[in-house]
Amino acid sequence: MAYAAVVEARKAAEVNQDRVREAVRLGFELKREQEQKKAAQEAARLQAQAR
Repeated sequence: MAYAAVVEARKAAEVNQDRVREAVRLGFELKREQEQKKAAQEAARLQAQAR
């Protein structure tokens, strides 16, 4: 019985680990998009300033 509980707990931990990985991946993706947007805005600002 205790073995079954350990196996269930391990399965639950693996599921949670996958969710955490997905959340981290999405977080990095959002940060990358924000940095790209910021760089594009800065480039547009510099281009407008040069005119």
